[in-house]
Amino acid sequence: MVVIQRLARRSRSVSRKLLRETTIAIILLFFVGGEAQGVSEEMFPTDPLAWDIAIAHLRSSTETSKQNRQLWLAKAMILMRLARTGEGSLASDVLLSEAKRDLDAAEKLQPADGMVEYLRGILALESKIDINTAATFFEAALKAGLRDERLLEQLTILRLAERRYSDVVDLLETAVDGSVNPQLHHLLAVAFLSLERLSEASAEASVAVALGGGTQPKIVLASAESLSGNYDKAEIVLRDVLDGEPGNRTAMVGLVNVLHKAGKADQATAAALILSEKFAGDDEIQAFLRGLDLDIGP
Repeated sequence: MVVIQRLARRSRSVSRKLLRETTIAIILLFFVGGEAQGVSEEMFPTDPLAWDIAIAHLRSSTETSKQNRQLWLAKAMILMRLARTGEGSLASDVLLSEAKRDLDAAEKLQPADGMVEYLRGILALESKIDINTAATFFEAALKAGLRDERLLEQLTILRLAERRYSDVVDLLETAVDGSVNPQLHHLLAVAFLSLERLSEASAEASVAVALGGGTQPKIVLASAESLSGNYDKAEIVLRDVLDGEPGNRTAMVGLVNVLHKAGKADQATAAALILSEKFAGDDEIQAFLRGLDLDIGP
């Protein structure tokens, strides 16, 4: 920390706030890019100069401790973060190029490194390289033995985009056992729903909701219950979503559909009128409403 203070004090314009934020940046860098538990987004510095000083310190550290794999990984992770968020002063392509060199250095210290392969996948996504390249790196990370929930999330999202739902089930069905990560349970629920394995979709979505997964698993849960003919359960879930997000398009459409299927014509018509007025210029929704044959006017 003495090194940081010396760096910061070289400029008379450095304020106490900047010195404090620079110190925080360094601490977060050694939390492997701020990914450790307990590190929240609000803790990150807001002053770009704090990040620049922190990165300068890490560059110096990697030069003097070239055999420290963790330093190379930490620097690569934070460079990718800065490229994504624009919090530093350097251009995105410069940051990503340096991150790639850092990952190469880390791999030389430990070949077949699962964390390096995972970060290369993230780098491919940040660099807007095709998703197949990113997926190849993520799969290599799995083969190398890395068992990281962030890795599973990233690979699952790519597989869902490719509609490889059975692959997602194979990837996550065992991995979610005992996991308190709501996103993993949600993603598995999406795969089950897409495969029409409705009871399993409902179960996983319920776990995600219970773990505080937010709106998306509730939507999946309502869809699974509706497709199973459990319209009352689906209605309860959708109304819960709309209590918190009155303008949620998916939930509003789902509620109209569920009420219509349940034979609640008056409620369906009332909900449809609200939906029609809110999304008057939405051709997709207007076509959906016409297909229900409800009396909601022209």
